[in-house]
Amino acid sequence: MRKNYFIFFLFSFLTLTAFSQITETELDIRLYPNPAINSFNIEYKNVTILKVEVYSIIGIKELELIDNYRAINISALSRGIYMVKIYTDKGHLVKKLVKN
Repeated sequence: MRKNYFIFFLFSFLTLTAFSQITETELDIRLYPNPAINSFNIEYKNVTILKVEVYSIIGIKELELIDNYRAINISALSRGIYMVKIYTDKGHLVKKLVKN
């Protein structure tokens, strides 16, 4: 069973990152604080954020936000590593977030 989760995670992670239309250096987007405890913020310049999705390390979508990208509440999530997929008017990218 563990092998199936690893394969699913690997596929999910590669899917999230392989289809990114832009690179991290093309945008000025930062997650803070990282590691986070109960919430995190997205700092961005010169882009419009359209949607934010938070995925667990095994590829399960935990949150989806279409507005209010400041002080994103993650208190209901377990401790661990998450992937934050940020959709902008210039494409999308994935950032890692650690929750303590």
